[in-house]
Amino acid sequence: MSAAPTTKCCTKCGETRPLDEFARDRGRRDGRTPNCRLCRRAADRERGRRYAAQTAKVAPTAKRCPRCERTLPASAFARNRTRADGLHDTCRDCHSERHRAWREKNAEYVREYRRSPAGRAADRAKRARRRAAKRERACPCTSTLAVDVLLTLGGCLYCGSTEDVTLEHIVALAAGGWDCLENLAPACRSCNSAKRDRPVEFLAGRLVERGIEPLVETTEEALAAAPLPCWVDYIAEIEKVAA
Repeated sequence: MSAAPTTKCCTKCGETRPLDEFARDRGRRDGRTPNCRLCRRAADRERGRRYAAQTAKVAPTAKRCPRCERTLPASAFARNRTRADGLHDTCRDCHSERHRAWREKNAEYVREYRRSPAGRAADRAKRARRRAAKRERACPCTSTLAVDVLLTLGGCLYCGSTEDVTLEHIVALAAGGWDCLENLAPACRSCNSAKRDRPVEFLAGRLVERGIEPLVETTEEALAAAPLPCWVDYIAEIEKVAA
């Protein structure tokens, strides 16, 4: 009786390798695949690259929302990797309105969820992510006094309203913005909530749709119009005078 072979020749690369370098295959006479593991991995990677190239999603510059029947720029739609165009089916406004209506209809369920361990854990995680982002992108110029002074310098940077003014990051922390005076500006709660982590261009379009002429239309204009620059020495001098 002849001894079982310990090597095998790969039909792909033509090299003779030990049997351990061939995957098991019960359908074969020798119990091993015809191609070695290295060749199979290379073939799998090449197949993955071809599939990725064939299914690459090119986001359109504009899209029609079937809910409000408006044709809007791509920035007005949230990203969705499961869609063919990489964008959500409805615009952000309709998506937010649908969620708002659902929350109002299921207010009791929402309250119970927020009080539940899972809801509290989700809220803690969200706050922790924001605190971590602020720590990673913090600047010494953002002292408590500087922030208080910033809130008294005029009205909303975007629409000019002086009602319910809050602090706004022009480039959101989630988008890589810094927690720095040159990236902070007063904004009314309406503009702050509408903008969220989106660019200024999106908010400017929303204001135009509401019949309000935006004071700034691009992120560059908003950064240039920021009330206070990043002057650490200047802020320190203000704190000395205030003390």
